[in-house]
Amino acid sequence: MDQEKNFKTPDFPSIIPLLPIRGVILMPRMLLPVPILDAGQAGIVLSCLQADMRKIGLVQPSSLLFEGQVLAPLYSTGCLGEIIEFGKTEENNLVVILKGICRFDILEELPPENGCRQARVSYDTYLTDVVEKGDFTIDRERLMRSLKSYLLNYDLNADWEALEKVSNDQLLNVLSIACPFAVREKQALLESRNPQEQSKVMMALMDMAALEPPTHTEICH
Repeated sequence: MDQEKNFKTPDFPSIIPLLPIRGVILMPRMLLPVPILDAGQAGIVLSCLQADMRKIGLVQPSSLLFEGQVLAPLYSTGCLGEIIEFGKTEENNLVVILKGICRFDILEELPPENGCRQARVSYDTYLTDVVEKGDFTIDRERLMRSLKSYLLNYDLNADWEALEKVSNDQLLNVLSIACPFAVREKQALLESRNPQEQSKVMMALMDMAALEPPTHTEICH
């Protein structure tokens, strides 16, 4: 790609702490408030801040099953995020606000450190996440038709005026994060190699869901 010819590999950490949360994905360039629901998750974020490490990898566990002290297996792709804020909401609930930076592939999970799972990662597959570029072309009209059918089936509402104003990049990433897709479906969107693939996967998921009775998904947040 022409944009990558003059692109220098970003200086991101090769070993990062992991924040495993099932049913939640982070996308590049997006701000995401992540509710912290247990002491383990809070401890991970606090350990990062105390170590002056504001970058953390949000990744989905691929299973709910635990055997004794065995940690849940993880999907091999996540997204590096910067911790923007950590505190309590007006309702006194803990929340961390992350800004998506770049997706990564886990090369090797390392022994936990200070109570945090950590891994050696590579960003090579997703370097275009940080390439400065203009907006891209997708079949936006077709996507919006699929979205309307999908939300109608789930009896959900959307701010259509606001959605019409956002760029294609923001639209795809907002919908990937916010729509109540199942865990594996969200992971498929996260792992899309380019916006056109992401758009096609999303429309396929929405079209299939619109033909079926609404069911409970595994979304955690």
